[in-house]
Amino acid sequence: MNPIKNDPRMRLFLLACALLGLTSAWAQSRNDSWFVGRTQWISFSNGAPQTVLGQPRGAWRTASLSDPNGQRLVYIAGSELFNRNDQHVLGAPVAFSAGNNGQPNVILPMPGYPQRLVVFGMPWFPNASRLEYVTVDMSLDNGLGGSLDTIFNRVTNYTHRPGGQFTAVPHANGTDYWVVMHEEGSDAFYSFLLSAQGVDTVPVITHSGSVIPAAHFGGMMVASYQGDRIALSTHSGDFPAPDDSSDVELFSFDAANGTLGFLCNLPGFSKPRSVEFSPLGTKLYVAEQYQLPAVVLELWQYDLTGTNCVDIEASKTLIWQDTTTDSGFINSFRTLGLAPDGRIYHRNFWTQGYLGVVNDPDATGAACGYVRDGFLAMTDTLWCITNQCKRYHDSDSPWTGLREEPTSVSITLWPMPLHDQGWLRLDPGVVFDELQWIDGLGRCVRHQRTAPVNGLPINRGTLSAGVFAIRILRNSRALGVLRVVVE
Repeated sequence: MNPIKNDPRMRLFLLACALLGLTSAWAQSRNDSWFVGRTQWISFSNGAPQTVLGQPRGAWRTASLSDPNGQRLVYIAGSELFNRNDQHVLGAPVAFSAGNNGQPNVILPMPGYPQRLVVFGMPWFPNASRLEYVTVDMSLDNGLGGSLDTIFNRVTNYTHRPGGQFTAVPHANGTDYWVVMHEEGSDAFYSFLLSAQGVDTVPVITHSGSVIPAAHFGGMMVASYQGDRIALSTHSGDFPAPDDSSDVELFSFDAANGTLGFLCNLPGFSKPRSVEFSPLGTKLYVAEQYQLPAVVLELWQYDLTGTNCVDIEASKTLIWQDTTTDSGFINSFRTLGLAPDGRIYHRNFWTQGYLGVVNDPDATGAACGYVRDGFLAMTDTLWCITNQCKRYHDSDSPWTGLREEPTSVSITLWPMPLHDQGWLRLDPGVVFDELQWIDGLGRCVRHQRTAPVNGLPINRGTLSAGVFAIRILRNSRALGVLRVVVE
């Protein structure tokens, strides 16, 4: 139950906002800027993704963070930390990230200090992997930011070196964050608390799931948007033939105390490059890759609405498969990433400049609308998808947080407030191909992929009481937005 939507006083406030036409920032604008390698950025600040040209940066793995309004702050490319002007952050140490792990960095706001960021790194070297961080004050260097640490703060409270996977999850207290990593050669997860007091270097330790071999430093760890589940994929650094030797595991996560609970092992993968949750957490996607000797690339989906592990395993569905004899594509299917527009994107070397796109990730099977060459960024080859926390406390909005975006179509709904059924009316002759319902945290909670001209019946279905936005699009561009009160 959402306490905001079900608080009568808040509902009155939300209704007043809706009637006055007030707006707020998109719920997760801190993730609006993705540095995808070489010279290319993807910006979601206007709703639909747009490409932005930047300075040349060779990078396989990146991290970035924007302010709560979506303006780029800092990013990591290669082993260096840059500001929004593509200059080195003043005073920051060099060689920030390196090695073969898929998630070497993540950047978080500093709780209690609106001008500060904490940049975490996990460089992976043979026999020397470690967790380290620096604090950046954005008030320094005329607002471009400066590091308060000229050398790395290194966290050493773990028995064995960290593996190649780590992620960040917002704390249940609405202020702090957890940085979660897995220890190699072990079944141990380490959750480090980031609060206004800084990084607590004494971790919460959970022993759960399989013992991950030291050689399995590849793969990803991701949390659901809701912060209640974590998925982990691991594989060896060598490119394998199919051998069912890698791991994909699903865990519950307690965002109040930083502990994990084992839910399910998902077998049958050789090199699961990446995992990602759908926006509502109902689906899990796995990007798999192996060699026969041809290179095989696959995208799999699991339905997480099942009541037990047997149901989840049985729901495994192949969404896409392709093969090539070109060894240059061995590393072509590395990273999946959930974007602010509710779609999942992945790096795609098959066609230069394209990202693959899962258009409706919460839909089952083929209805998810996967397109291999789904988004043309630029003509250059893309290298990666930036590593980011899914959700940030300072950009959680108390009601529908749509961006200010130019629209050209007026929308009306009768009756308002909406109880069960209503009628949506558009300008005459308007044609659109997608309708979205956006909830109070900026999440797309319902899709309708096709719609008739001018108008259509609207049914609240299972939506709870609260304020939503109906957003209509054509070719991924917003035509009109209407705020709707559901009672």
